[in-house]
Amino acid sequence: SRLLGLGARIALDDFGTGHSSLTHVQRLPLHRIKIDRSFVAEVTSDPTSRAIVKTMVDLCRNLGMSCVFEGIETEAQLEALAGLGGTIMQGYLFGRPMMPELALAHAEQSDAGWVHEHHQRFGAAS
Repeated sequence: SRLLGLGARIALDDFGTGHSSLTHVQRLPLHRIKIDRSFVAEVTSDPTSRAIVKTMVDLCRNLGMSCVFEGIETEAQLEALAGLGGTIMQGYLFGRPMMPELALAHAEQSDAGWVHEHHQRFGAAS
């Protein structure tokens, strides 16, 4: 609670797999849930995965938490997730891991407008 008092925010990573369970959602003062890439990977081809992801998004919305989709690699995944109400997205579609100085240079390049375009198109949060 001291960290929360200092403005820290807590995210539950890889939700839906391993130890990231509903018990954590119930007991921890979470602000954000990060939906595991294993669900994102199948969202365009598997109706069950799509339904599970939609349920996770609804859970976040109902509990007042933001929702992050991990592992977006294709435009089709981006479109499908945006259609489910996703607002925070990460993955190789947007950029691969890089050193901070490279990230700054990448953001300053002309193609950085591509991320802004997606931000505008889908209403995504930064």
